Amino acid sequence: MKRKRRNHSPEFKAKVALEAAREEKTLAELSREYGVHANQIGAWKRQLLEGASGLFGEAGVRALPDADGLIQRLGNELRAHAGGHREAQDAPGEHVLQENDTYTVPSRLGT
Repeated sequence: MKRKRRNHSPEFKAKVALEAAREEKTLAELSREYGVHANQIGAWKRQLLEGASGLFGEAGVRALPDADGLIQRLGNELRAHAGGHREAQDAPGEHVLQENDTYTVPSRLGT
């Protein structure tokens, strides 16, 4: 008996593609978690990244229902993701390089 073809909702595709874009998990891990082939997740991620620029054009914003809400949610998720990286970088005992920091390359031994 043939397996029925699955149709995923746009919300599900966006959720999986956003997780893939965050790159916190591999495509294989996401594939196991969501039960979708890794190649399909990669295609959704590419569609998300290629179509993201269209969100900022006049026609793109008008074409999306609740575009402001979508943009707000995406911005919140990206800020939360970036904040997690900053906290990890600013861990106690670790120096985070700043733009004006200098680094001295140690001279070779014996020269």
